[in-house]
Order: sequence, then C-alpha cells, then structure tokens
Amino acid sequence: MKTEAMETKHTKGEWLTKELAVYNAETGKTIAQVGLWGATREQEAEANAKLIAAAPDLLNALLIIYNEYKAIVNNKNHEAEITLAIVEHVIEKATL
Repeated sequence: MKTEAMETKHTKGEWLTKELAVYNAETGKTIAQVGLWGATREQEAEANAKLIAAAPDLLNALLIIYNEYKAIVNNKNHEAEITLAIVEHVIEKATL
C-alpha cells in the first residue's frame, strides 16, 4: 500500500452538512443524502451525515498516523506491526 503521496478517488475538498445532505464546500454539489428510513431518528440521521462529512478528514488523519507509525514498525516492534496491519486494512477499506 502506497500512502505517502496517495491519490484519493473520493470527491476532493471540504465536506459539510446542511440538514441531512453532505455537500462539497467549494462546488455546493451534494455528495450524499442521509435519509430517515425505518426507526432512524432525525437526530441519528444528522449524526450520520456529520460522520460522512468528516470521512475525508478522518482518512487524512489516519494516513498521517499510519506513516508515522510505519517508522516504529521498521524498528521491529511486534505490537506496532499488528496495529499497523489493522490501520492498513481500514485505509484500504475506505479507498479501494
């Protein structure tokens, strides 16, 4: 997995929420719409929209942590190797 200069496939730019929509701050285009299906309360749907909007920032923070932690693994720390494998799996899940 190459993470240092990784090119993302998701919509670039800052993601924001308004009501139950997630949109790109620069273009104003909707990225996702969170619905109220089943027993989902509006408060829960708003929290889901905020989590979706935070996804690019969360991924970026995780990539920074991954790259820093990778240096520790290179010094043969077994616990760090396990943690790095978990982080790598999550990054791949979000980007592949």
